[in-house]
Amino acid sequence: MALFEISLTCQACSKECRATISDTAEAVHLRCTACGHILCRVRALKGYVYVLSNPRMPGLVKIGCTTRRVEERVEELNGASGVPAPFTMEAYFGSSTPEEHEAEIHKRLGAQRVKGREFFEAGITTVVRAVQEVVGARPTYLRGASVNLGPEPPGVFADAGTRWSCGLCKHEWTVSQRSALSQCPLCQSSSIVCLSR
Repeated sequence: MALFEISLTCQACSKECRATISDTAEAVHLRCTACGHILCRVRALKGYVYVLSNPRMPGLVKIGCTTRRVEERVEELNGASGVPAPFTMEAYFGSSTPEEHEAEIHKRLGAQRVKGREFFEAGITTVVRAVQEVVGARPTYLRGASVNLGPEPPGVFADAGTRWSCGLCKHEWTVSQRSALSQCPLCQSSSIVCLSR
């Protein structure tokens, strides 16, 4: 296990803060020790969920996942003899559970799915928004500036002692101090539910 020391200056109160995180941490929210302001969020990525289009396949969008660099996966897909033109990368998202996130996205967009394929008859904005909701984070890369993703997923204010559950990974946790809560601390999904107050 490797440890990393991070030093950041709080934008709210200008205090220099230090924290140590391990390479085994799934997700960490670093807060200022003086004022509690979130300094940064760090999460472990196990892969990516990507959204591709193809100029020879108008109206279709490909949604897949990879545990390698997205560019490698796209090059591999473009090298296949059955592809009429190279794919265009529309967006990709870092994911803590890429296979699970991909399956959930495919399920959500099931009515638009081309049977037995990773292709969907849906607009880029619709697909990117669905991926964002499932992954619980904004895209790492987004090709079109015209794609309106809407506001950041809203947070809720949680009192100390309340019990929460993630609708995606089923992780349960208890909030130890009154704080803003917008996503699961394990998988970063914004599909969270309060179990007890």
